Amino acid sequence: MFLINDKNKVWKFQILFLVAVCVIELTGRYYRIVIEKDNSWVYNFYLLAEIGFVSTFFYFLFDDYRSARLYIICAVIVFIVVYIIELYLHGITNFNVNSDTLLSVHFCICSLLYYYQLLKSDKYEKLSKLPSFWWVNGSLFFYFGSVACDLFFYQLFSIPKNLRSDIYVILNLLLYGSWTYAFLCRYLQRKQLNLSLQQR
Repeated sequence: MFLINDKNKVWKFQILFLVAVCVIELTGRYYRIVIEKDNSWVYNFYLLAEIGFVSTFFYFLFDDYRSARLYIICAVIVFIVVYIIELYLHGITNFNVNSDTLLSVHFCICSLLYYYQLLKSDKYEKLSKLPSFWWVNGSLFFYFGSVACDLFFYQLFSIPKNLRSDIYVILNLLLYGSWTYAFLCRYLQRKQLNLSLQQR
């Protein structure tokens, strides 16, 4: 709702990404709960959408930081190579844990690079109202937690009550809570900009 009239294509594209996430999650649940079949292939496809969108978003956040942009391009290429190797070795029906871990580490590094860029900037930003800051915060919490889950992937699945699912519920709340606040900040930022333009 907050992003519908956004002129920035990267922010607006977030709507399509979130729709894709909903479709993927519903499909994954349907396969696991209703037809009681393995849903790993659904999430293997999701990794491609995730690396594409989140890397693109970070790429545009680093408009003045060329080395970070170069890092993103290299990391995406490495991810694609690892992803293809994993598909070749394990097939589409086994979850690509190594690709997922690599993706999560990549996004943690991107988040830290964003903070570094923010610290080096001479421009004063009020962090409580900075949309990109909250978007990156949510991403860092989620992907750092994902790295921990991926490192203990098989151990977490051996626990009868599937602790991994509970952890991901908490991580998703942190991610989407921060992103929602980022969208609200973005909406208020655009609204304030429009008001200042009308007053001129």
